[in-house]
Amino acid sequence: MLGRTKYKKLNVEDKALEEVSRDMNAHETFETVFVGVNLDGPEKDSDPYFGGSGPVRNRCTECGGCMAGCRENAKNTLDRNYLWFAEKLGLEILPETKVEKIIPVNGLYHIETRKITSFLIKKKKIFRAKGIVISAGTLGTLELLLKQKYKYNTLPLLSDQLGVNLRTNAETLSAVSGAGEKLNNGVAITSVFHPDPHTHVEIVKYPDNSNAMKWFFGLSAEGSGTIAGRSWKLFKKTLSHPAMFLKTVFNFNWSTRLVIFLTMQTVDNAMRMVWKKSLFGGKMKIDNSGQKKVPSYIPVGQEVMERYAKKVEGIPQNILLEVLFDRPTTAHILGGCPMSESAGSGVVDNHLKVHGYPDFYISDGSVIQGNIGVNPALTITAMSEYAMSMIPVRDGSSQPEISKKLVTLEDEWKRKRSV
Repeated sequence: MLGRTKYKKLNVEDKALEEVSRDMNAHETFETVFVGVNLDGPEKDSDPYFGGSGPVRNRCTECGGCMAGCRENAKNTLDRNYLWFAEKLGLEILPETKVEKIIPVNGLYHIETRKITSFLIKKKKIFRAKGIVISAGTLGTLELLLKQKYKYNTLPLLSDQLGVNLRTNAETLSAVSGAGEKLNNGVAITSVFHPDPHTHVEIVKYPDNSNAMKWFFGLSAEGSGTIAGRSWKLFKKTLSHPAMFLKTVFNFNWSTRLVIFLTMQTVDNAMRMVWKKSLFGGKMKIDNSGQKKVPSYIPVGQEVMERYAKKVEGIPQNILLEVLFDRPTTAHILGGCPMSESAGSGVVDNHLKVHGYPDFYISDGSVIQGNIGVNPALTITAMSEYAMSMIPVRDGSSQPEISKKLVTLEDEWKRKRSV
């Protein structure tokens, strides 16, 4: 369904990363990545994934715009696989509709929604269902459930462990900008390596003129320690290298000669998402004060970035939030809905079913139980498909026919790709 295929080219930026992996005695771990992009299918107006039953796609132009949003219709995104077939097989999709409350009433869930594009009068609508699946992404799911438990008191039986073990995938983000040549070639992510057994480093690229993230970065400031210590290093480096600093500020082609390093680890650290009540109802807040505090600085990731900067004659940069406020950043927020045998120790069981409420499932990154150290899309997909396969088929349901059609389409895709 995701249509993952191997990216095989080694662009300038990939060759530089390969050199770094060799310098760090980890060259055997260097490889190009699998992506859900139409790299070698027909050029346009065809469906390379599902034997002609899916939406048409175009061939990738390798503009590097995958993260900012593919303009070429070449990515195999959710609205072009699962949602496409779900709607084709009878599902009704309601865009711009946000769930506000979930209220159990006489064996049914009353789901109160509002139209998010109604600016003056918030149009509300209530749906009733015997069973529900929440799949709003980690932050969306946690906000919705925390509201039900602590703000509206509509789902009081939700486990007190809701929000526990919130994971960042043990990540940090850093960058090398102002390189001597263009670095945003190919697709957005093309190569990775493991500098040590617990760490996965990949380079991420953005298309030309995608410079908004520039303002989140300052010059690099190594070291963990105190906020004051690292902030002082940043201040001192900015003063002692004014030309370098000004080059980052007035670089209007920042994304063209840039790579961002996504450092991910499998080490066990976690935060907690809590609900802070206020006069206006409250809001989510992250608590990162536990014994397994998530760090904002990963030394091996910093080393990779510094080595890479020398290879491409670029400027190493760190995210200002990490340096000035000791706040970790992540592209893959996970967890918050621990898995367990009872509500006393977790939110869902091993079928992703919510403790205390019948026919209630959670199916997204919030049920990931640890820092997996890699991009989590395949893990989330596998867990979701497993959980959905555990739901009993209702008598008279058309689910077997739907499943049969999707399996047939997937088999057809695999056959075509192997040929």
